[in-house]
Amino acid sequence: MTSKISQIYCLVNLLIEEKGIGWRLAIDHSKKKFPVVIGGECISVQLSLVEWASLAKLIFDLREKFQEYTNNFSSDEAFILESERDSWWSCFEGANDSWSLKIRFAGDGLGERGFEMYWPIPSAQDFVSAMRIMWDSYHKTYG
Repeated sequence: MTSKISQIYCLVNLLIEEKGIGWRLAIDHSKKKFPVVIGGECISVQLSLVEWASLAKLIFDLREKFQEYTNNFSSDEAFILESERDSWWSCFEGANDSWSLKIRFAGDGLGERGFEMYWPIPSAQDFVSAMRIMWDSYHKTYG
C-alpha cells in the first residue's frame, strides 16, 4: 500500500508549474506528446519537449542579445529585437529591464498547429525568468 506522502511526492515530480499575473508555465511528465504548457493572459498552448527546447534556447539567446544592446543605449531608448529559429519567431520590445515578449510558432504543414502569444511588461520578465529557472531545474533533474 502506498502512503499519501509517497503519492504526493510522485505527483509533485510529475508536474512542475510556475505561474504569475498574466502567465503560466508547466511541465507535466504524465503527458507524453505535449508535456509543456505555456500561457499568457487569455491563452495557453501545449508544446512537445522538442518545441520547448527550441523556444527556450531562442528566448534565452534573444534575452542575452537584448541585454547587450541595452548596455549600449541610454536608459530612455526603446528598441525592438527579433529573431527566428526552427519554427519560432520571437520579439523583445522595450528598454532596459522593461520589455514585452511576442512569440509565433508556424505550423509546418497540414494539420500542424500554429499560434502567436504576447506577454506585456512586466509579465514578460517574470515569464522569461520562470522559463530559465524551469529549464535549469529540468536539465539538472532529467539531464
